[in-house]
Amino acid sequence: MEKNRGSLGPLQAARAHIETRWGMHDEPYCLHGELLPTQFSRFQKYASYVQAVCFADTSGLIDPTVFMYLAHLNHGRPILPALRQFPWFQSIPVSVQLMSIIPRFLRKLHLELDVRNGGMSDKVFTTHAAALLRLLTLELPFLEILTVSGDSHPSYIFPIANFPRRTIKLREI
Repeated sequence: MEKNRGSLGPLQAARAHIETRWGMHDEPYCLHGELLPTQFSRFQKYASYVQAVCFADTSGLIDPTVFMYLAHLNHGRPILPALRQFPWFQSIPVSVQLMSIIPRFLRKLHLELDVRNGGMSDKVFTTHAAALLRLLTLELPFLEILTVSGDSHPSYIFPIANFPRRTIKLREI
């Protein structure tokens, strides 16, 4: 049985400044400022233990540049190197953000492609999502389960057909 160490709570220990968003202990935190080297070192330490992440849609809560900033500090390596299971909720399917988080040996990925497409036309959104799926076939050779739901499109079938012997689930096409 896989241990679920999916809470990002320990990773929040590396924050520079903490501001409770709604004043409750279990609510998300807003992070402000840059991480000091000692704080990022602590972030890396705790990030290396995370094997599964389970969280709701944070696309409106986490600025996309945060992922790129952490990937830059981590010299392009995945910021969660031991990750095996990950849900990705994103209104704009940006492959750079996703690939900065996950390692090549990820086993289970759930993509929730939201109808809130960030002002993109449906055609552009579909093109970006299909490009992301093509990238995943190349970058995630050990992926066993891929679930795509939300704003799915029949054109997504072609890129994911290249996943050999994997379980693929498409919802709401």
